[in-house]
Amino acid sequence: MAEKRSEDASPKAYFRSERMFMDSGEWYFYTREGTIEGPCPDMVAARNRLDSYIKVINSGLAPSDGKYSLAALEVV
Repeated sequence: MAEKRSEDASPKAYFRSERMFMDSGEWYFYTREGTIEGPCPDMVAARNRLDSYIKVINSGLAPSDGKYSLAALEVV
């Protein structure tokens, strides 16, 4: 009989929420840092922008004060 490992004794709580939303025909996403990023023309563009945002945040290159926005890096 398999014994239960001690870390399995209490289940971990994972919270997921919808980060993406549409407003007035444009797409945005919420960040853990409390910002709203966008607008993007469609959901695919918003998802790509979110993926880029997460990569920069996880890289450690973003400012540590939590005031980072991809908008500052966009080339027009």
